[in-house]
Amino acid sequence: MPADRQMVEEIIGILCSAQVVDYVADAGSGHGLGDGEGFSITLRDTFGAVEKVVFGVLDGTNSVWAMTPEGAVVHVGKDILEQCRIRQKTLEDTRIFPVDASLVTSISVSEGFPAYVISRSGASAPWSMVSPVGALADTKVVDVLLSRMLSLRSADLVPEKSEGSVLVSVGSSVTNFSARHVSASVLTQDLKFADMLGKTMVRCCRERVKRILVKPAAGEGWNASLSDDALAMLDEGIAAEQVETVVLRPDDFSRYGFGRPAYTISFELNDDASSLKRMLIGSVAPGGGRYAMIGGLDVAFVLSASTVSRLTKPVEALMEKK
Repeated sequence: MPADRQMVEEIIGILCSAQVVDYVADAGSGHGLGDGEGFSITLRDTFGAVEKVVFGVLDGTNSVWAMTPEGAVVHVGKDILEQCRIRQKTLEDTRIFPVDASLVTSISVSEGFPAYVISRSGASAPWSMVSPVGALADTKVVDVLLSRMLSLRSADLVPEKSEGSVLVSVGSSVTNFSARHVSASVLTQDLKFADMLGKTMVRCCRERVKRILVKPAAGEGWNASLSDDALAMLDEGIAAEQVETVVLRPDDFSRYGFGRPAYTISFELNDDASSLKRMLIGSVAPGGGRYAMIGGLDVAFVLSASTVSRLTKPVEALMEKK
């Protein structure tokens, strides 16, 4: 069975920091240090060398007999033996997914529909959302959720049809684990699964920009590529404050104001291999800002009021029609 890494490291730490109380030159026998007796711990290093420590019976109030790897009989504090015994009981790793985070290549969580699937090609590669939409993921949020998933223990398992349960699974470069049901509240707490999607809606260096056409719901539009502010935003990446909904339903388009958007912004590049990106800015979101979506991604974001203001500020002095 997989071992609990923390418990193993704690035992090693206890042994490496243990101090001998005194050496016993002529200890005799009967101290619980004979073959098959005592509490023994064997350490093997990366070169194959083996060191074995044996703890015997109590001798006095605060010490126990022990034998060092070199065969010397000594007294050590009884708390060393007690601490090792405590950790022996918890050496088995009871985590549902006993694997190191660096080895994880995919995770999935599902409360029904949609299922969220996140993957990466290696430990240093960025996380990407594979389902329900394909886009870069928010690494910070994914890492938080992954940490919570890897901390799940057998006690966190719930019956399949339990209210508020979620199906989770982990894939790694070592093995893929079976999907298990746990309480969603254990994982979500201060986030929702949609938060795993990256918040950057569009990013492009200004040298590739041909035009940024801003068209309000009423009135004439203008070419915002004449605005240094708009180009700077595109350089940095136009990022949303939050992900509102992933996988839009037909009625979501009217609810978020995408059927009759307040602004339609078209990002045209001078690169023939790149397609036009169109952003729709819809109705006002609770707490300020506006709902927004980017073409090709079935997601409703929330842009801050300041971001919307910068994006839609008319280029009055250099107004240019389509």
